[in-house]
Amino acid sequence: MKQEQKHYNTLESFQSSNLEDHKLLNVYLFHSRFDSSKALSLRDSLLNCRNLTELTLQLGENQLKDQGICDLSQVFPSLKNIYKLSIDISSNKIGPEGLSALSLNLAKCKTITDFSLILSKSFIDNQCAAIIGTIFQNWEQIQTIKIDLNFNKIEDQGAHDVCQYLKNSQILQNLDIYLNENQISRKGAQGIGLGLGGCKYLEELNLQIGENPIRCEGCFELSCELEKCQQLKFLTLSLFCTQIGDKGASLIGESLCKFPSLQILNLIIHTNLIKEEGAANFASNLSKTQLSFKKLSINFSWNQIGINGAKQICSSLAKIKQTQNLELYISSNKVILKGTEGFAHAFSQYEELQNLKLDLNQNQINNEGLSDIGSGLSMCKKLINLTLGLQVNHLGNEGAQKMCSSLVNFKNLKYLVLNLNSNGITKELGIRVVQKLKKLSKLVYLYIII
Repeated sequence: MKQEQKHYNTLESFQSSNLEDHKLLNVYLFHSRFDSSKALSLRDSLLNCRNLTELTLQLGENQLKDQGICDLSQVFPSLKNIYKLSIDISSNKIGPEGLSALSLNLAKCKTITDFSLILSKSFIDNQCAAIIGTIFQNWEQIQTIKIDLNFNKIEDQGAHDVCQYLKNSQILQNLDIYLNENQISRKGAQGIGLGLGGCKYLEELNLQIGENPIRCEGCFELSCELEKCQQLKFLTLSLFCTQIGDKGASLIGESLCKFPSLQILNLIIHTNLIKEEGAANFASNLSKTQLSFKKLSINFSWNQIGINGAKQICSSLAKIKQTQNLELYISSNKVILKGTEGFAHAFSQYEELQNLKLDLNQNQINNEGLSDIGSGLSMCKKLINLTLGLQVNHLGNEGAQKMCSSLVNFKNLKYLVLNLNSNGITKELGIRVVQKLKKLSKLVYLYIII
């Protein structure tokens, strides 16, 4: 029987516990005025936890400085049985001295296989990033790593240095790297790729570098290096607000076909000035894959793909064999009032689709277009789970009625979430829509916002 993790949210309650009995421990001191003097006290208590196998320290948003992390990190080499270690020291004031001590002490931990370090909003610059990278220099047996460096001041060289030693692990399988909102450009994206491309046995990758101006060139160089990770099964790639444009979107679609084992894809490329051509080329390139995705999620929101781009995406993705789970986000993309017939018809090609999340909010869809969408979706005969976001369009009462008339034809639908907010629909009609949809014979869950 697996032992439960013990949680403590004050230093005093932890110190008064039976320290030697702890195996799975979570010390939650987030935003608690935890400073360097308390770090020394916490270290002394942890030294008595000789049987720890899993340790989570949540110390974010406090007053930790270099001396505090120097003192606290001295405990890690003494934890001889530890295999899972998670450290959250985000939003503190830790500089090169403290991070160097942390790296030095962690390097002595030879039993760790699962490691997480959260240092978001911590004024991390290139020098600090390079020190963080050295943590992984001699960890040959690490299997799972999470590094959160969001909202810092890391530039190209720092991005390279954070990732350069990851390839040293011979069995690294799961990797999460968060570098959103730093100062990384083309060379930094290439540096990240060079580090990750050496991780030959990586199966799960979550790479988030949104809000960095890597542009099309950086996107290309990153993609070329990631293609070397031939064992990838699960990929989350977040490139929102990176200025990749049409060409970058096309390159991503082409690159994603080169992962022979990929099963789950979550791609976030919203807010990138992608237009109809880029959307069409992306989807066309991706549709050439021989893969059968277990789940496919693509976020194209806040671009300029229009109705034709949306149609091309849906038609091309339908060519991917046996897609059962699809999430498609196309909000704020100038999907105009009319012309949705082709877009809706594309969904009739998804013969195996069971779960669909379609976000079309903040476009320019009227009641006629909505009727076409409903008719198209009703052709997905195996659909059992539908989430449809249509808020902030031009539907009105007539559009709501047409959508309702289409949805009642979904004979196998069990779960329905429908957002029609900010469409000029009256409360009275909203009540009638809910009552009518409740009559779906197999429906077990219904949530509607009007």
